[in-house]
Amino acid sequence: MKEHESVLEQSGQVIEPRQNGPCAHFPEFKRPNYFRGQMLGPREFQGEQGYLREKFRLHNRCLHGYGVVCGLEVDPVPLEEACEDTAGRTQHQIQEELERLRQMAEAEREKDPEAAKKLAAKIEELCRALEKYPPDCPPPQKRTRVRVACGFALDCAGNELLLQRPLEVDLWEHLSEAEQKSVRDHPATLYLWLCYCEQPIEPVRPIMQYLCAPTPACEYGWTWETLRVRVSTEPPQAQTPCDTCCGGCDEPCVLLAEIVGFRPGQELKPEQVHNWVRRMISTYPLTTITGIGWTHGAGYTPEEAAELLGAGNQPGLVLEFSRPVLTSTATAGVVDLWVIEGGPGRAGNIYHLAGDYTPGSLDKPLIRRLSYRQTTRETLQYYDRVLITVRAAFLLDECCRAVSGAHLGGRVPILKGFEKYQRGPAPEKCWHPPARPGPWTSGNGVEGSTFESWFYVKSPEAEGKK
Repeated sequence: MKEHESVLEQSGQVIEPRQNGPCAHFPEFKRPNYFRGQMLGPREFQGEQGYLREKFRLHNRCLHGYGVVCGLEVDPVPLEEACEDTAGRTQHQIQEELERLRQMAEAEREKDPEAAKKLAAKIEELCRALEKYPPDCPPPQKRTRVRVACGFALDCAGNELLLQRPLEVDLWEHLSEAEQKSVRDHPATLYLWLCYCEQPIEPVRPIMQYLCAPTPACEYGWTWETLRVRVSTEPPQAQTPCDTCCGGCDEPCVLLAEIVGFRPGQELKPEQVHNWVRRMISTYPLTTITGIGWTHGAGYTPEEAAELLGAGNQPGLVLEFSRPVLTSTATAGVVDLWVIEGGPGRAGNIYHLAGDYTPGSLDKPLIRRLSYRQTTRETLQYYDRVLITVRAAFLLDECCRAVSGAHLGGRVPILKGFEKYQRGPAPEKCWHPPARPGPWTSGNGVEGSTFESWFYVKSPEAEGKK
């Protein structure tokens, strides 16, 4: 007892947990203190479980973040073909044949009574066959489904979402009644989520009476940690917390896919299922460059190169980011243009091509696109190469994190609206980045680095060829 009191004296001020406040989402850690002769009940065992589970959740949330760890790809499922009738005729076909025979029997009644009797016998036979079908039985409605591959994810509360076998999801069935009415006649965009769910299982009867309350007739002996699918027309919240450890959990489910152009009963095409909207596992999804206004490594005519650099009313060189960046960090020197002179004669001289951000492109505090244009009258010559350098380490996003700018493989795609500058065939290999669905972006998983790209001015012999 004295030893216990000495520990309390040395501990100093005890910080008691509060139910409300900016850190209320942090769990309260206390565990049972077992001793010989102690009376143990459900509270002690549940407290032991809760202590360990909250530790694991805090570890997942603060050290790993949340999102898809692996797998869980969503793919469309072909529509099921309707089963044929065992007699070889559907209800609709029998009704059509019956109507035709009745018209024939009506016409033959006065002309050929014997033929009318034979037709009446066939009509009676079809009527008996039609009785096997329920009245006004419509054909089974085809269901639009997708398949979720097995995989693993963590939600923003630190719960582990483990799908052990592929799962087929009927999209229409998972919509609410109000959402079904809204998408019945018009193509819609759906969002598919995976949610952590606890399901009590294995019911048993208590063998002892409760002391201070009525004893229930049935209790559940185990809790099954399972998953629940959610399909909705509501888009996810655009905000992403800057810190998964100290930030709250706004959306408890993990987004897996966006499905565009959904129509009930119509088969989905692979391009309608967007897996790249998901968040891959991280404490913070770094901002990347998702598109550029030219084709990396392509050749252009001198006139096209001048357009890319902002001649006339053109915006200049355009880059798009996955998240908004602070306009105040787009300072002089972040973007540089250099020209390496080429040609069959003397070549290799390098000079700086002066430029500046396109007027009006930095008017807002946060921007998703950055435009840079040439400000001199220097003209490019045949065989020249234009080097574009963006020092992404100096561009900060709204969470003050540097843009992850490494141009891995030179695969950042061209932006929509700039298709006329698309050059060259599609790559034969590495269509998609490893371990991440969707198109390529810049970034190698760390903040900073430098985005580099270039294009060439075509030779006179190659002009007119794309």
